[in-house]
Amino acid sequence: MLSWSAAEGFSEKASLLLQQHYSHRIVFTRITTLLSTAINGSVSFVFIQIVGWACWLAFAMLLVRNIPRLKDSLFWAFAAGLVLFNPIGFSNFITAMQGPQNLGIHFFALSAFILATSRNRIGIPLALTAGVAAIYISANGLVVLPIIAVYFAFHHRWKECAITTLIQIIAALIFFYGYERTSVTWDTGSLINQFFVMLGAPLCLLRIPYESAFWIGTPIALVTIIILSNFKLLKEHSVAWMFLAFLLGSCAMAALGRMGWPDDYMLQDRYRIYGILIILLTACLFPALQKIPKNVLNTMALFVALFYCLLGYLNNTAPLLSASLWKESTGINYQLGYPFPFVGEVPWPNAQQTLLLSDSNDIYQPPKILNLDTLSIIPETIGTKVNNPTWSAVRSNAGAGYWLISDTPSLPRPDAAYVVLPDREPVHLPQVLRRTSLKAFLISGKLISDEYQLMLPLHLKWTGDARIIETDFDAERSLVRSKSILPQP
Repeated sequence: MLSWSAAEGFSEKASLLLQQHYSHRIVFTRITTLLSTAINGSVSFVFIQIVGWACWLAFAMLLVRNIPRLKDSLFWAFAAGLVLFNPIGFSNFITAMQGPQNLGIHFFALSAFILATSRNRIGIPLALTAGVAAIYISANGLVVLPIIAVYFAFHHRWKECAITTLIQIIAALIFFYGYERTSVTWDTGSLINQFFVMLGAPLCLLRIPYESAFWIGTPIALVTIIILSNFKLLKEHSVAWMFLAFLLGSCAMAALGRMGWPDDYMLQDRYRIYGILIILLTACLFPALQKIPKNVLNTMALFVALFYCLLGYLNNTAPLLSASLWKESTGINYQLGYPFPFVGEVPWPNAQQTLLLSDSNDIYQPPKILNLDTLSIIPETIGTKVNNPTWSAVRSNAGAGYWLISDTPSLPRPDAAYVVLPDREPVHLPQVLRRTSLKAFLISGKLISDEYQLMLPLHLKWTGDARIIETDFDAERSLVRSKSILPQP
């Protein structure tokens, strides 16, 4: 938005809309941001996220109306709703810039497939328009039009197939014009691992080790390929077949783009909606399920969906609230003039400077979380071990940072914490909920432990002892501090 306000003329603004963002060209997200500014006077992340939610809701409605079993049974439709609306991919729903891209791509892709199979005179032009739009929502939109071309070819509609292919070539040439790709060394093992882990990630819940995702994803991939190889389904259930092909192609593209990256990278929650949608589609299309009595099958579908939804909330409630508190911590750090904490290997470059410029230019107004007029900070005190917990650093399952685990479970959980590292400015970090552990549940019968945890970003490397200063907010948002020691990782 800073660049947009300084741009002059149509060509400069069009170039900014098409500007590469990692491996994508997020035109739809940028148009949504511009629309939010036009309506609100400045960037509204809430508005941007509402657009993402609207895309997901519309996608769910289209899915239920066009996929076999879902459209024929209220049990299956309700089960699909439980699967689609649970926090398994929570960051797509609470991070504004992810919503229009990661949720919108599914709506546009499915819409394109539905329109391509319709007999309406304007169906095909609208399908091609949606297919082109998908390319400029997310990079995996590049597989939408080729799948539609396969559909037309299968039905011997050669004219439509040729037009679709031509439009795909033109759109792809524009997409890749000036495209910059970081050099990647080919690694077949990493490619296969990323692909299978992405498919199996939705079932790696309650701290099941990420290595399990590979073995879970392998049979999912095989079943999906078997279903897609049955071209009879392309005739009988065209939309379902095409969307399943899109999901599998998206996983293949993601794996290719992340080849050589950490083995557990694809466990991030934003990717998990692909695996769960593939599982849902394969269940709807798998021929062997037709042999099960309808009532039994409906009951099974509903029970599995309910159980999975429960696991989704148990697994993701803590990180969901943690992500919300991370946003609050960013606002607190901004108000106090502290650096921002970032999850991951490296901090986002120039983020603090960008926020300051956005604020000063009225492009974005950060929320005022602390009441600075009444803010008072109680001096740090060195207490006994009873009120002064120690912590241990454990690398997170998804490789995003270190989970800092308290070993004094009898203490009340503080609101948040400061971390003061040697030779660094302090940063404010959010607190998260109690830990959940399937292993602990199997041993002791206690799923939610008394321990609590917070996350320290990986890029904050340090040696020697560091202080954790626990904080609580009173009614006037004043900070209360106590002192703790954190060992080096």
